[in-house]
Amino acid sequence: MQKVPQPDGVQWPDDSLHVVTFGDDGRMLARVGLIAIPHVEGTWVDPSLRGTTVAARMLKRMEAEVKNLGRTHLFAFAHNDQPEVSNYLERFGYKRFPASVWVKEL
Repeated sequence: MQKVPQPDGVQWPDDSLHVVTFGDDGRMLARVGLIAIPHVEGTWVDPSLRGTTVAARMLKRMEAEVKNLGRTHLFAFAHNDQPEVSNYLERFGYKRFPASVWVKEL
């Protein structure tokens, strides 16, 4: 795999995908990149274990595994109408990121 020049100093993860345009002189003219961001999804706990520490222990384990992969951040998404999820994430040190999520079906 060819190393993509980084004129803006961004450190891209090794598994990122890039589409790059080069000029006739070999100089990079444009780049768009895809990063598969690690994000927590699909947390579920059997009703008999809710209120215990099982979810917290699983989340901590997931964080350790993501860190072992060399990633520096872990993302979690919560709908605006799910304050219980937001509160849960805040208790574990997650911070609301000031951004909008845009999606396009392909």
